[in-house]
Amino acid sequence: MPNLLKIGKTTRSSDDRASELSQSTGVPCGFIVAFEVEVSDCDEAERLIHQELATFRYAENREFFKLPLKDVIPVLLRAREFFPTPIHVPNISALSRACRDNDYPKAQDLLASGFNPNLVEPDGTVPLMWAAVSNAVKIGKMLVRMGALIGFLGPDGRTALDIARLRGGKCADFVKFLEAIMPWDLNWLNNPTSRLILACKRIDIEGVRSNLGSGADPNFAFNHGESAMTTAVGLRHEEIVELLLQSRGDARLLKETSWSLSFLRRLVHRKLLDPLEAAAILQEHGRLLDANEILSSSTTEAKVS
Repeated sequence: MPNLLKIGKTTRSSDDRASELSQSTGVPCGFIVAFEVEVSDCDEAERLIHQELATFRYAENREFFKLPLKDVIPVLLRAREFFPTPIHVPNISALSRACRDNDYPKAQDLLASGFNPNLVEPDGTVPLMWAAVSNAVKIGKMLVRMGALIGFLGPDGRTALDIARLRGGKCADFVKFLEAIMPWDLNWLNNPTSRLILACKRIDIEGVRSNLGSGADPNFAFNHGESAMTTAVGLRHEEIVELLLQSRGDARLLKETSWSLSFLRRLVHRKLLDPLEAAAILQEHGRLLDANEILSSSTTEAKVS
């Protein structure tokens, strides 16, 4: 049958297993190994894969799934990432590796040295997801304190909480930890506001514009205080900050960091920032001469107009 795939585990050679299954008179033709991955825990990996592909299962009591092979391969590769063997250790940063290995002292040192808690790996994952895989609650709490985005969506649309839930009892503590700080309905993650924060994290200008156009709130904050505005201000990204201010972003947050005089002038000129607010931001960072200059230039503009 087209696109009917048997997906199962074996601790022996996959070719030997396929040959063994093909000997049954109950199958119309022999099995062919189309794709395989080696994992460190085949029982848990199989459970995770079957759970992810549950909607494609051909029969409840059979390991057959009806979907194209090209759609199954990414699922198997993700399972290999979460259950790596020494031969297939994923190409991830030192921080994500420390999270995966539940190495708290190492993760603490890396974060203290300036590692970004939201560093996006080549496969689209972030450190909090690797902490979820290892049920590393202590590391997870530290990542969140350091600004890890708990609603970050991986390439498959899953959050760290989704990953922990898929692993069942092995990650029950991590699920409990994240649920305690994410009491809102997880369907909210598909909301434009959530996607706006993610676009800011990824410095995706078009994504920021698109989600603002869909009604995203630049000031909505997660329970630990992260909003699109705090993210953009933290990154000191002038273009994103300006886009957020155009959609009623909270200009008071600009005090959190120092900005170029030309940027603040532009905001004042476009009436996105009051001159007194701009001067207060500059004064906050000890730039008194710039503060006086922006006030005097705005007064001159007012007289000319």
